Amino acid sequence: MIKKHILTLAVAILAAGLTNCSGLKQPAKTIDYYVLEYPPPPSAEDIDIQLPFSLYIKRFSAAPYYTGNPIRFREMPYKMASYHYHKWVVPPAEMAASLLIRDFKATLPPTFVVSPDDTMGPTHSLWAHIEDFYEDDTGDPWQAVFTVHVIFSDERKTDITDRIVFQKWYKQVKACDGKHPRALAKAMSEAMSDISAQIIDDVISVAGKAGL
Repeated sequence: MIKKHILTLAVAILAAGLTNCSGLKQPAKTIDYYVLEYPPPPSAEDIDIQLPFSLYIKRFSAAPYYTGNPIRFREMPYKMASYHYHKWVVPPAEMAASLLIRDFKATLPPTFVVSPDDTMGPTHSLWAHIEDFYEDDTGDPWQAVFTVHVIFSDERKTDITDRIVFQKWYKQVKACDGKHPRALAKAMSEAMSDISAQIIDDVISVAGKAGL
């Protein structure tokens, strides 16, 4: 009886070892990374901005479930999930800030967009907080949902309560042309492009007013 138990145990151990060895030879599941892409806007003509003017775009923040690089999706109310093998190449806040900086530099004269350590110091700053950045799968077609809260401030004001020139929520919902992460990345890129254009238009509009 003892020999029978020993033999059974040996067979089980051997089988487990073979299974593990087989698993080691299996290729690991690769993770696909996605990025927002769209062409930069053309340079604006006849910009009417009160000088001096220089803009610093601050580091963006995001709601807790968008701080990393998982791609979030919603299939039903009160439930948010993420893809296991599909991720953003960097967190949404970093992508959005980088693209907005690029778009401002493409639209405005190069000297208008500065770094925080510029010797003269920026006259204005822009900060944003991402509220929504997910794939909505509750309907057909699936949709990309992007909401961001923006604050544009005058850094020359000594009283912090007087610095805010405007704050505004921007939201875009774009239909995905397929039911896969690449379609989401395309739709979210379109949403980012539209939001970026709206933000730039609003900044140019208020920056052109006397006494800003």
